[in-house]
Amino acid sequence: MPFIHNSTSPLARFMLFVVPVVLGIIIVLVATASYGAGLSPDSVGYISIARQLAAGNGYVDRYGQDVAVWPPLYPTVLGVIKLLFSVDPL
Repeated sequence: MPFIHNSTSPLARFMLFVVPVVLGIIIVLVATASYGAGLSPDSVGYISIARQLAAGNGYVDRYGQDVAVWPPLYPTVLGVIKLLFSVDPL
């Protein structure tokens, strides 16, 4: 990088990159601590499909209707995580 000289210590270079990342993580955690990250209508749909898939009902929404609107990969990944780790996708 042009603004980091070769004479800069490795610790200083490390801190130059790590500190902004850690600060960003802290900002996101503080901003979402009270009310959560928030969900869009699409997020609700994906989570609903993942729950149904993990329950063995296939690719259906919370009303039991077949889903052809959303791509299946994301709810599949969420459903597999729910099955393997017993963690709710929400």
